[in-house]
Formats: sequence, C-alpha cells, structure tokens
Amino acid sequence: MKPYLLIAQPNKQLALDYAAIAEELGLFPVIVPGPAQALEIVETWGAPALAIVELSMPPVLEFLSLTSALRAGGGAVIAVGRARDIESCTKTIRADLGLDTLLKHTAPLDTIRCAASALLRKVATRPAAFGPVLALAAT
Repeated sequence: MKPYLLIAQPNKQLALDYAAIAEELGLFPVIVPGPAQALEIVETWGAPALAIVELSMPPVLEFLSLTSALRAGGGAVIAVGRARDIESCTKTIRADLGLDTLLKHTAPLDTIRCAASALLRKVATRPAAFGPVLALAAT
C-alpha cells in the first residue's frame, strides 16, 4: 500500500479538499470524522506519512491520544482550526500536541498543499525519534 494521508475532519467539504491534495502529493487519502476513528486507523495501519487534523476536535483526550500516536510514528501533523483556537494555542502547547503546522480554516488550499509538501520532505529526512518541526502559517 502506498503511504497515506490521514484526514480527521468533520467538515465533509474540507475533508474532500484535503483528499484532493493527498492525491496530488501521491498519497492515499483516508478520511475519518473524528479522533477516535483516526486513532483506530493509526493503530491498525501504522502512522501515516502526514495527517491533517481539526484542531478543535472534541473530545480533547482522544485528540491528545491521536497526536501522541502520530508523533510516535514519525509522521507530520498539520492542524487546521478557527482563528480564535489558533490564537489561543501557544508554541508550547503546539509542541506538546506534536503539531508541525497550524493553519486557519480559511487558509487557501495552495497554502495547505505547500505546507503538506514541505512537511513530507522534512519527514523523509528526519530521524524517526526526532520531535515535531514547528511552523506557523496563518493566513
């Protein structure tokens, strides 16, 4: 199976937009509505090459379990969220959550595509035990 992009996004249109990006990057898109389903996928298939997750996804404990599993697997994580959620998420919290990039819902798809492509290049060159690389690209 080719590497996959895990999309944990309850908004169906955003999920489909992210799936198109996955296909452009040569990744198999896997779409789930929430963190519990995403965690099941990671536990079954292993960590994806890249994940795009909804930042404000409840419940928080499941979200934390998901990001922890993603970080342990060595993949990269892009979190998307509302402007107010992003503003309240400090660099320390981002690092604790294992988020590589944090983007607003309103970020253009080209911005998300570029961030995903850059993170895939970084993941390919960093050691598996290395922690997340933080980047903030809010538009």
